[in-house]
Amino acid sequence: MKKVLITRKLFDGAFNRLKRSKFFGEIELDYWDQLSPIPKKELEKRAVGCNAILCSLEDQIDKKIIQNNPQLSVISNYAVGVNNIDTNYCREKSIPVGHTPGVLTEATADLSFALLISAARNIVSSSQSIPKGDWKYWDPEGHLGIELAGKSLGIVGAGRIGKAMAYRAHHGFNMKIQYFNRSKNSELEKNTKAQRVDLSTLARESDFVSIHLPLNDQTVGFIGRDFFNEMKETAILINTARGKIINQSELYQILKDRKIFAAALDVTDPEPLPPGHQLLTLSNCLITPHIGSSTFQTRLSMASIAVENLIDGLEGRELTHRFC
Repeated sequence: MKKVLITRKLFDGAFNRLKRSKFFGEIELDYWDQLSPIPKKELEKRAVGCNAILCSLEDQIDKKIIQNNPQLSVISNYAVGVNNIDTNYCREKSIPVGHTPGVLTEATADLSFALLISAARNIVSSSQSIPKGDWKYWDPEGHLGIELAGKSLGIVGAGRIGKAMAYRAHHGFNMKIQYFNRSKNSELEKNTKAQRVDLSTLARESDFVSIHLPLNDQTVGFIGRDFFNEMKETAILINTARGKIINQSELYQILKDRKIFAAALDVTDPEPLPPGHQLLTLSNCLITPHIGSSTFQTRLSMASIAVENLIDGLEGRELTHRFC
């Protein structure tokens, strides 16, 4: 009998797919279905003897867990990124790691643009002023924001989500698109008239900057003081990628000193931010709780892919979506 650990609650549709698998009656299933993440020590304890683990970004599947469970045949991550898994050691041990790429592109691009509009037009702060009793009359200088049409959008990382964000900006608001990427994206340039530029040029010339880089050793702290100092005072920074890509202490100082207009972040470091964190004290910093993929369709698709990867690994097949 094989042992399977699932560390996050799954949609019924995805869990039912697991139930329909031919081996379901032959496995010992350990299912952590609480809303809060499984504590690390509990994870280590429950992982003992597992042949397969389905986990989320909050679960650190490190070398220790993998070493202690040589029988592991698959790790399936309920996410696109796999920064929570020691993938180098998995490669060394030939343990396939699955992830859920592609399905959250449109949802995350939608949120990126929603954050851009919200920050530009002070939507959250102006709405919050109403129950405070601040809306007493029409103020010609109240809640002044920035218009989008015809402005310049800088995309840092022209992958699927960055490209989808650029399409929304160019075709919906006639924005000029500039992008920073390791390689040329001919499709992006053809469809949005985008121009590939260096990072310094992008910072100087963009009215809005949207971060869409993967998190790795090269991108930790990639956006910091030097970049912020080159941005326009009227510029807005959007991050729906990973919190560690931005140096948050330097971002805080730039926002506090009003050197840029605003920032809107769906990702932070750490997650969640503790109450009283300095970024939460700023009126020009909009933060959402990592909801880029939070639509019914996307989360169900992610769960379904994660289950398919799990089943593939247990049955000895190539994973539907294999990271490594």
